Amino acid sequence: MSAPSFLAHSLMVASRWIMPTARRTWADAMAAEFDTIAEPAAALDFASGCLLGAGRERMSAMAKALRTNSWLVARWSAAAALLALPAVAIWLGAEGVNWDAADFTVFGAMLTGTGLAYEFLAGRTGNMAYRTGAALAMATAFMLVWMNIAVGIIGSEANPANLMFAGVLAVLCGGTVIAHFRARGMSRALAATAIAQVVVGIVALAGNMGAGGPAWSRDVSILTLCYAALWLGSAALFAAAARQNGQRPAQ
Repeated sequence: MSAPSFLAHSLMVASRWIMPTARRTWADAMAAEFDTIAEPAAALDFASGCLLGAGRERMSAMAKALRTNSWLVARWSAAAALLALPAVAIWLGAEGVNWDAADFTVFGAMLTGTGLAYEFLAGRTGNMAYRTGAALAMATAFMLVWMNIAVGIIGSEANPANLMFAGVLAVLCGGTVIAHFRARGMSRALAATAIAQVVVGIVALAGNMGAGGPAWSRDVSILTLCYAALWLGSAALFAAAARQNGQRPAQ
């Protein structure tokens, strides 16, 4: 398979994932038409259009839900309030809060990205265990990134050893894609993410990578266990969702 053909097929797979459940008939029709296109360049052009269309449909569905779903409004209102908290603290003269425009931009982008990721996952099913597992996974990922940016987990935020946590998030993202967002596969992906978290902690401790503080090894150990527990909690919720959906849970 040539590179354009591979890219076109990848875009079509992504289009089907992104398309809201209510529009799956349209997604099936697009896939059927795509299979009839023999020219790689034309297939790539068609797949790109499908991806854009699926993205618009997903955003439209989310906007409609925002108008009709009070819980959705509450979630995004809470995110906006969380973003406003540092500004309020600065206005009140709180010590230690020295955020600038870049800090607010990064924090806002992270909140938005985390929220959209959750809405995407939650929009695929009404199963409460699945939705709770997705919320816990997204919140844990958010905390992991923000803690590394703000203060660092292995030593200070300037310690390059903290870049190892990008591998933890890579396991999460890769496992999610491989799972096709199905509950059973998501459970396995989150369990693998917990293992990756522990491995990073062990490597940091064995390599004395956070030396410089009197209690750095204790802090790394505690945080590693806490994050691993959160990942495993999410895995358990996805496993419960798999059982409720009649799938065999992750072993």
